[in-house]
Amino acid sequence: MTEFNIIPIDPTHHRQMVRNLFDRADDYVMLEKGLAVSEEDVEDFFHETPQGLSSESCRHFGMRQDDGLLVAIASMSIGYPKSDDAYIGLLLIDPEHRRHGLGGTFLQHLLQLAEQDDASRMFIAVLYENRSGRAFWNRQGFTLEHTTPPTRFGNKDHICHRMQRRIG
Repeated sequence: MTEFNIIPIDPTHHRQMVRNLFDRADDYVMLEKGLAVSEEDVEDFFHETPQGLSSESCRHFGMRQDDGLLVAIASMSIGYPKSDDAYIGLLLIDPEHRRHGLGGTFLQHLLQLAEQDDASRMFIAVLYENRSGRAFWNRQGFTLEHTTPPTRFGNKDHICHRMQRRIG
């Protein structure tokens, strides 16, 4: 049976592994932006932060198989939208590994870290078109906080659902 480990990742040591995962999970990038995967996606993953936060507030994690293959990534910021909140900027899983419980395992790890940082709520923004993503977050106890007007991502306009759940 394959073992998975969640590790901190950074652009210096893990850039190519993250790029390879984006290439394998290009269905999400196409859904979100309507564009092919590019180096900009990797840069955005490592360097985009929620409005008003510094890059130091954002942490990046990878889930590796025991053979070293990166099968999932996540970014999480503490202090957005409020100082005692946590925000997941992205949770991306290799299509070959979806629907096997890895998303829930990864989320539990993030929830534990957020709780250690005294966060009381966790937030995620989900594209309206991402029906399976919304279903996942609902199963994980997230509820709709609000819906945004259409916003431009790459070549596409999206309505997003900001969802939240209590931590602890």
